Amino acid sequence: MIESESSKSSVPEAGADLADKNKDDGDEGLEDKERRDVERMLQRNVTLFVEPASQSELKEALLASPFKDIKGEPDRSYVLIIYDYKQASESMTRPSTRIAPLRDTRIKAAVQATLEARKATKSGEAACIIPGDMWMFFDGSRQGHHYYFNNKLFVDEESTAPLPKVSRPLRIEYLESAVAERRAYCRRAVASSKSNETAYIITNDFVRLPQKKKKHFSGTNLGSSLVDVPLASQKETWQLPREAKKDIYGKYQVAVGGKESDAEEEEDEEQPKKQKIDPKEEIPVFYWQPSGLLCDEILHMYSVCAFIDLTAGSGQWALAALKNSIPYFGRSEEHTSELQSHSDLVCR
Repeated sequence: MIESESSKSSVPEAGADLADKNKDDGDEGLEDKERRDVERMLQRNVTLFVEPASQSELKEALLASPFKDIKGEPDRSYVLIIYDYKQASESMTRPSTRIAPLRDTRIKAAVQATLEARKATKSGEAACIIPGDMWMFFDGSRQGHHYYFNNKLFVDEESTAPLPKVSRPLRIEYLESAVAERRAYCRRAVASSKSNETAYIITNDFVRLPQKKKKHFSGTNLGSSLVDVPLASQKETWQLPREAKKDIYGKYQVAVGGKESDAEEEEDEEQPKKQKIDPKEEIPVFYWQPSGLLCDEILHMYSVCAFIDLTAGSGQWALAALKNSIPYFGRSEEHTSELQSHSDLVCR
């Protein structure tokens, strides 16, 4: 039997289609497996909580988590507890260049609840910084905050006497090109884009970790500075439509005066009307999130064995913790489901 040209060509085409189908099925199966692996990894290592309404509720949330049993070992490892006030709330006006003010009652409640939960204090017993806990407060380039972090947060609630502690600064110098990129992204923001900030580290005693080289930057963990640290690119950060972001922040968007948004242009004679804001436009959810390299470096430098994040974020700290197999307990505002989906995508 002599095969026609069409029948000759139909066989390989059918075989190719079958091969492509099997390949697609295999890819889908691989994606499903990777997704399940990510979900298991997140469930095992990451715990998110919406900020409770009261200090006692936050304490109970911490006590109900696996973190109550994790302790650091001074001179070997630490449980890192972070409060980055740049991300605790957001300015309603020009949030890409302006940082909302520090809220005294909010940060005090978070610190006191965590102190009590970490020590599991009994009634009438004063909270304290337990050995193996390391607190870190980012000042957002506001140098005046160092006195507040060091002298107003860690006090006995009854006697107002300061709790025993040791404080040291970690200077963070951001990459000049990254600062220039942010200035270009944020119009008229030359004075607002700072090139450095300080993280204040507070422990119950001096930190005496074994010396080791930094992971991404020059020097060792005995140094007190990080130089040429990249900023998270505004164009590559997690983004959502304006209206969705507004729903997430809610009461944590703070009016600080000034222009209503980055979308507004200066008025002039030829353009008397303001530029209309598009609620569907996608913008960064967190303008001041840290870069992944900074998160990873800090976890490495201080031999972090567990992480408690008292401010909401885009998941950079959680991702760094996952990469290092470190348990993470973090606040998520009202965006737990959105952050979970974002984390799934990033991990994959």
